[in-house]
Amino acid sequence: MKRYLAIIIACICIAWVGMHYNQGKSRELIQSPNSTTENYGNDSIVFSDSSLEKAIREKISKPSGQIYKVDLENITELEVVSANIKELSGIENLTNLEELNLSFNDINDISNISNLTNLVKLNLSDNYISDISALNDLKDLTQLNIQNTWVKDITPLRNLSKLEVLNISHCENIDLENIHVLGELNNLTELYFYNYELSDINFLNNLTNLTNLSLYLNKVNDLDVLSKLTKLSWLRLGFYESIDLSFFKTLTNLTELYLDYDGNADISHLSNLSNLQKLQLSSHFFRGKSNLKDISVLNNLENLTELILFNAEISDISSLRNLMNLTKLNLAYNEISDISALSNLECLTELDLSNNQISDIGALSGLVNLTELKLNNNKITDISPLKKLSKLKTLLLNENHIHDYSPVEGYYLKLNFKDF
Repeated sequence: MKRYLAIIIACICIAWVGMHYNQGKSRELIQSPNSTTENYGNDSIVFSDSSLEKAIREKISKPSGQIYKVDLENITELEVVSANIKELSGIENLTNLEELNLSFNDINDISNISNLTNLVKLNLSDNYISDISALNDLKDLTQLNIQNTWVKDITPLRNLSKLEVLNISHCENIDLENIHVLGELNNLTELYFYNYELSDINFLNNLTNLTNLSLYLNKVNDLDVLSKLTKLSWLRLGFYESIDLSFFKTLTNLTELYLDYDGNADISHLSNLSNLQKLQLSSHFFRGKSNLKDISVLNNLENLTELILFNAEISDISSLRNLMNLTKLNLAYNEISDISALSNLECLTELDLSNNQISDIGALSGLVNLTELKLNNNKITDISPLKKLSKLKTLLLNENHIHDYSPVEGYYLKLNFKDF
C-alpha cells in the first residue's frame, strides 16, 4: 500500500513540474520578441550625458525605464539650450530630427550628429566646438548657427549647398585663408560674420542672393563689393576707419540699416534709400566718438519709423522735423540743446534724449503718445510740459536741476520705471 502511495505522489510531482515548465515556456513565447516585427525598435538606447538624457525623456514623456529606438521615431525637433551638455553619445539615434538647437552648452565633439541627414536647421552656437567635419554629410541643412565657437577650418561648409542662413560671428579662430569657401554658398540669403581680422571680402561677389548681411570689420578699406548686393534689405556694418560709403547708392532695397563706426562718415550717400524704415548711426560699439555733425540727408528718409543717432556729436536736429512716421527715436549722448524740431513728431512712443545739453523741453508737450521718455543727464529745470503725457510708463529725469515734480504727479504712480 505504501509503495502504491509513493508512486502516486511521484506522479503528481512530475505532473506539477511539467505543468509549470510549460506555462513558463508559453509565457516566454508570448513575452519574447522572436519575430522581426516584434523586434523592431526594441534596441535600448543609452545617452552618456545625463542632461541630454533628461531632455530626451521630457520630449518623449518617459521619466524612467529604458529608452528604445522606437521611442525616438517621432522626434523631429529638439531644443536643449543652456543645459550643461558635454557629450552627444546617443543622439545619433534621432534620425528623424529636422531641427536641432544645442546652443549655450559645453559641447566640443559633434561627431555623433554626422548621420542626422534629415537636419534642416542646426544651432550649435556658444559651445567649445573646433571641428565641424561632422557637417559634411548634412546636405539638407538650410540654416546653420555656429557663432561664438572655436571653429578653425570652415571648408566642410562648401558641401552644404542648400544653406540659406549662416551665422559664423565671433569665431575668432577661423582660418581666413579659407574664407573664399563662403563664396561657394550661392543660395545664402542671410550671412552674419563678425571678424575684426578680416581684410578681404571679395568672397561676397558671388553671394548676390543675400538679403541680410552683418559684417563687423577692422582692416577693410574697400567695400565696393557691397554695391553688387542689390537684394539687401537688412544690413549691419561696423568698422574702425573712415571709408567711402558710396556703395550705398545701389542698395535701394534696404529697409533696415545699422551702421556702427569710429571716425568720419559721409552719410550723404544714404539720400536715395527711400525705403529705409529703421536706421542706426552710432559709435556705440567702438572706442571713440564718431563725427556725424551733418545729418541733413535724413530729411529725405520720410519712411523711417525707428532712428538711432547715438554718441555721434550731433547738435543740430532740425532735419528731423519731417520724419512724421517716427515711433522710436534715440538721440542719447550728443550735444543737442534745441529740440524744437521734435514738436510735430506725434507718432513717437519712445524717445531717448539723455546725456545732452537740453534745458527747454516745451517741444514735448504735445507728444501724448509717448510711453517711454528718457531725459536724464541734461540741464532741465521745468518739467511742466510733461503734464499731459499720461501714457508714460518709463520716465527718467535724474541728473537735472529739477525741484518741482508736481507736473507729473497725476501719473507718477502708474510709472513702471522711474529714477526720481
